[in-house]
Amino acid sequence: MQILTLKELGKFEFSTSVTDGGFDGIHVGHQKIISETIRQARENGLKSVLVTFRRPPRLFFNPNQKLLTTMEEKLEIIAALGIDYVLLLDFPEIRGLEAEDFIQEIIIDRLNGKRIVIGYNHHFGHGGRGNAQLLLQNIERWRLFITVVPPIFVNGFPVSSTLIRQFVAKGRLEDAAMCLGHPYFVTGKVVRGLNLGSKIGFPTANLGVLNDKLLPPNGVYAANCYVDGVRYPSAVFIGHAKTLKKNADKSVEAHIIGFSGDLYGKKIRLEFVKKLRDEKTFPSTEELKKQINRDVQTVSELLSA
Repeated sequence: MQILTLKELGKFEFSTSVTDGGFDGIHVGHQKIISETIRQARENGLKSVLVTFRRPPRLFFNPNQKLLTTMEEKLEIIAALGIDYVLLLDFPEIRGLEAEDFIQEIIIDRLNGKRIVIGYNHHFGHGGRGNAQLLLQNIERWRLFITVVPPIFVNGFPVSSTLIRQFVAKGRLEDAAMCLGHPYFVTGKVVRGLNLGSKIGFPTANLGVLNDKLLPPNGVYAANCYVDGVRYPSAVFIGHAKTLKKNADKSVEAHIIGFSGDLYGKKIRLEFVKKLRDEKTFPSTEELKKQINRDVQTVSELLSA
């Protein structure tokens, strides 16, 4: 997969099948759109192109909103799906571009698009005025073969990034996983913490997570941790560890069952499976140790099979 920016993009000499969207989370609906784009490319001798933003436009207007996938995570999933090219747009550079100009100047003139695949509710261009209806109204003008992918329903609800963000924010990770088609995960490098877990017999990997990334609510979770491609069951704590330090900063810490070794500076991936309990401040360190031991036992029983 080749990644391009608008400044690097000239004019493709080959024809393409294109999709455009935010693709936060790459949920089952997004996967359908992407797979259809790839299918049409392969069946018609084209290259497949995915157009998305490096940073979603909504974050420019509401910087406090969080993402299901960081840019690195999103590109990793897209690459695995088999897209040939990704065009990363920066919102300021096309902020005033009308929907018709976006299609003409970028999709047709520069990407040499012959086919376009979009979701039923996707909007593009200045003010979000572009949509499937606009494309269909101009089918003769642009000579694009247009495919509009309908919604995918899970438990009676149309899957969307907004719905999944709500599930994750409420700790409903099983529901989020059904909509994503995979467990909700975070990736990051292990950073040095206060070694509070080690002092009570439960060493943890302290994960550095980007501020834009949506985290499940504070609490303890059963998760699978991937280190160099190897899976380890893990008890993950998200919160402030006030039992051990009253003014502790919020952290994401994983007690990785069955792992020994130095993880500092290494990138790991945590796939959340189930929330075990809420965050709690214990009356003593001994009570905390007893609870962590129970948590680790629960995780082992749940994930070691």
